Amino acid sequence: MFGWLDRSIGAPVTRGEERYWLRVMSEGLGCADEDFWTGNADADAVTDIAKPRALGVFEWAD
Repeated sequence: MFGWLDRSIGAPVTRGEERYWLRVMSEGLGCADEDFWTGNADADAVTDIAKPRALGVFEWAD
């Protein structure tokens, strides 16, 4: 599933018997030092709505 402006892609994944949702985002290097998108981390702070929880965040530059 492609996200906003094709900057993200997501798909269901499994690890053993557990099911997860993998989400990958990309942004140009010119924006790498800015907080371009903090939605996933911000969403974890909301606790009274049922939703997937971010298990981890990994950032890298090519």
